Amino acid sequence: MQISYDDILFSAEMMFDELINITIAEEIHNTKHLSENDFEKIIEKYSVQNVLSTAQAKTMVTAAAVAAIENYHEQLREKLLEFGIDIDEIDAKSKKIRKGYKELFEISDDE
Repeated sequence: MQISYDDILFSAEMMFDELINITIAEEIHNTKHLSENDFEKIIEKYSVQNVLSTAQAKTMVTAAAVAAIENYHEQLREKLLEFGIDIDEIDAKSKKIRKGYKELFEISDDE
């Protein structure tokens, strides 16, 4: 088994896209009397071209990086276990982004 760069990249992209979708949904939900024009402005604000200029950009990029690191760590751990080496799980308890990530993907610390 080799560590898959594509899987690592995909996990970062998936996290980034999911956070964009959540942010769009929250903004739409919090907009009173949402018009078609309001909807279009929100979608444009969080488009790929514009999302990095939003207040949420840092959180989104950080979460994507963390997702990629976690994916890499999981793959590395699996490979090392084949040789009897256990590097254990990443110790990332009680972090705000970690909590949101786990809730989003329905992951518990018991797994």
